[in-house]
Amino acid sequence: MFMEDVDPAVFDASFFSINYADASSMDPQQRNLMEVAYECLEIAGIPIEKLSGRRVGCLVGANTVDYYDMTCRDPEDRTESPTMGSNRALLSNRISHFLNVHGPSISLDTACSSTLIALDMACLYLQSGQVDAMLVGGANMYLSPERNQDMGAMRPTASPTGRCHTFDAKADGYVAAEAINAVYLKPQAAAILAAYAKAGISEAEFSDTGFLECHGTGTGVIPGTATFITPNPKIDFARCKVKAPKKSVPWPQHSKRRTSINSFRFGGANAHAVYPITLSIQLSK
Repeated sequence: MFMEDVDPAVFDASFFSINYADASSMDPQQRNLMEVAYECLEIAGIPIEKLSGRRVGCLVGANTVDYYDMTCRDPEDRTESPTMGSNRALLSNRISHFLNVHGPSISLDTACSSTLIALDMACLYLQSGQVDAMLVGGANMYLSPERNQDMGAMRPTASPTGRCHTFDAKADGYVAAEAINAVYLKPQAAAILAAYAKAGISEAEFSDTGFLECHGTGTGVIPGTATFITPNPKIDFARCKVKAPKKSVPWPQHSKRRTSINSFRFGGANAHAVYPITLSIQLSK
């Protein structure tokens, strides 16, 4: 549930051209997200030099900033720049500044659904043609115990056993977790057109292509829910035509490679993403 192998104090500030005063004031979520965003581009094979000056946006979903509360507890022992260091707006702005990109740079908070809402907004920017690509990130780190000491309306929603028993008869609430992630999105059509242009094939000759394969990499395995043992009697699995596997299972042989991702929040801003994994199209003249 928690990123126990990540040291929030470790940060390669010089790589991002950040001085000591700023780096020591930065929320660890900013530090880790900058590194993960760079890793995302590195894995995608996109040199940051090629993004400089381009219409690339950066949207980041984040809920809270524990670091600000921690640094402001003692006025005589606080970081030099708590406003810049802990402001959620900087989660996206620092990345945009480092990459020198000229697209929308927005950090948003819709609680648990923040990152999926950010993904939805990124798709809208791409569909409208306002940007060439979008970097979408999410950050959630628990640095202070106060966030888990809510005695109000949210207290009954937390699992007293400290486990998420999803779909199980023992389900007794949710358990918060940590994560830092980033994805790079770009219009597939632009990539295809660029490939055809590089091959010297004009748009008038597109119809001569007899077969188009659009591939998205997937493992072909559906992960299970480790805490699912006894089906919850309040859920009619048969009527809903769904199964909740305990262990990872192969993707159904005759099922489309389509994934649905839910993300709900306590304020009511819910999100759902539909992700098609593979698609093959036979073109006919």
